[in-house]
Amino acid sequence: MKLSRKNLGRVATTFLATAMLASLTAVPAMADDKTDNIQFVKKLNIADADGASVPDVTYTYAVTGVAPTGTADDNLPIKNGADATGVAFTIESADFNSTDVDGGTGDDDGTADDYITKNLAVTYTGTFTQPGIYRYQVTETDPTDSNVDLTFTDVSDNTFFMDVYVERQSDGAMKVTNTVFMKDNSTMPEYTEGQDGENPTAAYGTGKIYEDVDTYKTYTLTITKKVEGTMADAGADYHFDVKFTGMPAGTKVTIGDAKYEQAAANGALDIEDQISIQPGANGASVVISGIPSTAIYTVIENLETTLGYDVSAVVNNTEKNTVIEDAEKDTYTTTAVSLKNGAADTTISDEITITNTRNAVSPTGIVTNIAPYALLVVIAAAGCFVFLRKRNED
Repeated sequence: MKLSRKNLGRVATTFLATAMLASLTAVPAMADDKTDNIQFVKKLNIADADGASVPDVTYTYAVTGVAPTGTADDNLPIKNGADATGVAFTIESADFNSTDVDGGTGDDDGTADDYITKNLAVTYTGTFTQPGIYRYQVTETDPTDSNVDLTFTDVSDNTFFMDVYVERQSDGAMKVTNTVFMKDNSTMPEYTEGQDGENPTAAYGTGKIYEDVDTYKTYTLTITKKVEGTMADAGADYHFDVKFTGMPAGTKVTIGDAKYEQAAANGALDIEDQISIQPGANGASVVISGIPSTAIYTVIENLETTLGYDVSAVVNNTEKNTVIEDAEKDTYTTTAVSLKNGAADTTISDEITITNTRNAVSPTGIVTNIAPYALLVVIAAAGCFVFLRKRNED
């Protein structure tokens, strides 16, 4: 059968288009040519969570077909993923927990290398019937635990997009070979013809994303103990209870260099600690770090009223009043949250200074007790003066 010039041109065009699509091996992607290795990278940045454990949180993803809003290159037409009838994509959940360690510098040393990385498998069901580039919208659902404060930094509205490259194999079957993730639906690849025998490429520019990063921040609580007054004991140990509420299960905080793991299932964490004030070293402190930004703390000093101290406290430069909680104890209590107040860039730290004051008391009854003796002395002195004066006159 002899092909006409017109039919020959159609065959050549079809072959060229198919070969062009199959040759896009240089497209930036999150996978190789195996569909079971397509991945999306989710990271949790805990560099601003010094002294904290990794929170127990889970991110989930939904994938739906969507038409691109940008103008595609004529050589790289982008199809609505919904056009691939019967095909459904799934991205596995990103599960973080307190056992995760970044494998580099540790999970809580406050350095820029503190990232917990999850490589999430991208899989699909169904069969593609046509080659092409298909676009999908990916919607991320944040952790539902309201007691965990996570700051989202890179993807607005938790939505990003995915281009799926489908190529026709030599046996006629369709196969997903590459996947590209991007921040905006308007991001379109730019086709570049290969030179000197090189394959053509598709560049996504700055619109492409390699990973999605969320930041977990915690704050530090510093408790400083002072004693004042002429009768204050600067060599005593002063005891405190520090109670936390609103912490997720499994959360750890750090007191000095020692981690305390939460035991209560309801998020409450009781920490008993003491601050020792040595003579001449007034102003010792205890530092508690790794406190989630939404957690609430209570600091209680257990001090017997019979000791005669006046207790005062200042929290972040605001004076607090003493609270008596027990008939046999003079107990100071305060509750406060971090300075963060929802602002991601606020310095996170609370400082509380508790001062015990006891001054000397002048003994009473001094004037009453010596008054009779003083009066006798005065009478005797007066008598002597009169008697001696009379003798001199005689």
